[in-house]
Amino acid sequence: MIERYRFMYPEREEIIDTLTDHNFNFLSGLPFEDQIYMNAMKEARGKFLANCHIVLSKSVLPRGYKNYRYSTDFVSADALLLLKQKKWDAYGLAYEHIIPKAEYIITKVEDAARSGELSRQFIKDMLIERLWTATLQGKK
Repeated sequence: MIERYRFMYPEREEIIDTLTDHNFNFLSGLPFEDQIYMNAMKEARGKFLANCHIVLSKSVLPRGYKNYRYSTDFVSADALLLLKQKKWDAYGLAYEHIIPKAEYIITKVEDAARSGELSRQFIKDMLIERLWTATLQGKK
């Protein structure tokens, strides 16, 4: 069961607004017609949204809780126990996107950018609907 872990949940609306702006600026500057550049940037394109989300979320977490695993929207009961105790190893907790970001967010917004139809509102709608993360114990 995944339950809400309120104290670690930052203001989602503010984060979505900032993510929207950063993602719009990032995608607007990509030369989609340059295949060499786009292939070289594949990993960066795939990680940009998640990394930006983590940076923004961590910035509003309370002192002593700056690990990215505290920055998710949801947390499983097992992971919650480990988080409260601050006892886990590198493989004990997993940061996961509940809705696969590559297929359901990144591909959609890149397609819109490639076709010249990208807007901040389109990105924001995608993020509000589809950007949900969870901290889980292991790979549950």
